[in-house]
Amino acid sequence: MKKEVCIKFLGIFLISFGLLAMGYGVLKGESILVFWICYMGMIVIGLGCIIKNGELILSQLNILTIPLILWDIDFISFLITKQTRFGLADYFFEESSIMARMISLEHLFLIPLGVLALYLVKNKLNKRKNAWKISLIELTLLFLVLKIISISDKNVNCVFYSCIPYINPEPYALWWFVTVFLIVFLTDFIYKKSKIFISGNKNAQQKLQ
Repeated sequence: MKKEVCIKFLGIFLISFGLLAMGYGVLKGESILVFWICYMGMIVIGLGCIIKNGELILSQLNILTIPLILWDIDFISFLITKQTRFGLADYFFEESSIMARMISLEHLFLIPLGVLALYLVKNKLNKRKNAWKISLIELTLLFLVLKIISISDKNVNCVFYSCIPYINPEPYALWWFVTVFLIVFLTDFIYKKSKIFISGNKNAQQKLQ
């Protein structure tokens, strides 16, 4: 029962926060912001909790884990040294809106909560064999949609140019796809090799029941 309540609460919280973030973007007159993968990822992970689908959760963690770790490093670096390492979190400290800052704090908790969700749902590993495919299809569709909409000033999901100022590879589209594909495959491999996410771990399950 304790485990079930925790999973449902996580799902409701993540879906609600994701919708709040999207809604705030629309209210600001910047509807393009609803395509940020972090916001979409929160909602999909939340849905994965509600329907107890570890494959959905893992598909989003494949996309988000490494980029958000880099953002978190930037955030902590600025708090300690007043400088960021990659330039990813600079906007947070320049943003005047408290609401926008509160929403951006999802970068700090999304991966820990996503990992917790994957641990609690614990579908068998062989049922998650398609997670990386979902990740790649989602990223490809987002890239195409954003290119068609062609609003480059917000650079949503770093589709138009590198989010790290001192990295400007050419041709950029090819570099973007190679990078995100490598991120997905590497992250998927690491999660699937982590035994704590396999439902056969009876001792871990008993502690949560």
